[in-house]
Amino acid sequence: MDWETLVKQIVKFFGVFTTADGTHGVQVNVPFGDGSEPASEFDGTELELNRKVYTELSTQGELSIDGVWECFTIECPRKSYEGSHVCIPEGTYFVEKYFSPDHGFDVLLLKDVPNRTSIEVHPANWAINPDTKKVYLLGCIAPGTAKDPNVVYNSKVAFAAVMGKMDWTKPIRIIVSE
Repeated sequence: MDWETLVKQIVKFFGVFTTADGTHGVQVNVPFGDGSEPASEFDGTELELNRKVYTELSTQGELSIDGVWECFTIECPRKSYEGSHVCIPEGTYFVEKYFSPDHGFDVLLLKDVPNRTSIEVHPANWAINPDTKKVYLLGCIAPGTAKDPNVVYNSKVAFAAVMGKMDWTKPIRIIVSE
């Protein structure tokens, strides 16, 4: 087991929080006596997008599903490139299956993203093409099976794999973090 996986497991068990006065605390996530579950327990499909690389043209990361690495991701850059959209804020968002009129097929739609609408997970190779500067993502997230700087590859294959791993009978959420 690598250190990153170990730290993630520890953080899932111990919930670290910051109080209003700026001090930090730790909450142990164990079942409460009344039968309810701690906030860290989630009975559904959980996606985790861990952002790794920020460039002028993109934000690249890795996506895990229920704690298992799935694929690479590409998003808009953190700072606007000549008026482009930027990547969505870090946070936890509920997700639903949505027929995208722009793409003509079902995609994952992130709900209640602050100051944004129609944030989807869908196939694309670039956020902004480095050669043509054409914008392909408007705040959305695209998966890929391989990557190079500012590009992911086999996005349709990765997208199909992600969609195939969703349990549509239960809630789905994505945690976006650095």
